[in-house]
Amino acid sequence: MDSHGNPESRAEIADMASELLRVLSNPKRLLILCYLADGELSVQQLQVATGLGQSTVSQQLSIMRGERMVTARREAQSVYYSLAS
Repeated sequence: MDSHGNPESRAEIADMASELLRVLSNPKRLLILCYLADGELSVQQLQVATGLGQSTVSQQLSIMRGERMVTARREAQSVYYSLAS
């Protein structure tokens, strides 16, 4: 039987899925992800697009970055985010 048949492996998969769903269940994070689905955006561009404050956008991006859902790159004073591959 493959590793997915192992109850411990299934529990690990369920834990990972639960964490992913927890992150996606926040409407602000989901909104940011929807905008990033169209391409890379800076924090400032995300603020304007979503109507959220800078600290809120940054906090939500930090959570998603920790879950490896988004990647960031710095260019001069701006940080640009995109969906992780």
